[in-house]
Amino acid sequence: MIKRRRSFRAFAPEAVEAEKVAQVLAAANAAPSAGNLQGYEAFRVTREKERAALARAALDQFFVAQAPVVLVFCANQARSAAHY
Repeated sequence: MIKRRRSFRAFAPEAVEAEKVAQVLAAANAAPSAGNLQGYEAFRVTREKERAALARAALDQFFVAQAPVVLVFCANQARSAAHY
């Protein structure tokens, strides 16, 4: 899946199966990180209003709101701070 990745700007309206989301998150968790700390938090966003807010926060990239699920990765500085 990762080797075939591309950038998408159009999405089908169907929900993404929980198993597929879990596979993406497992792949992210398996990726190397500094000290193997995985210094991030991942949030799954599916509500239309919240996806629209993300699109506005992403400098009006409204294709973001069209995706049925958006994964948002945020740095968890506290997790890394103790080690670096």
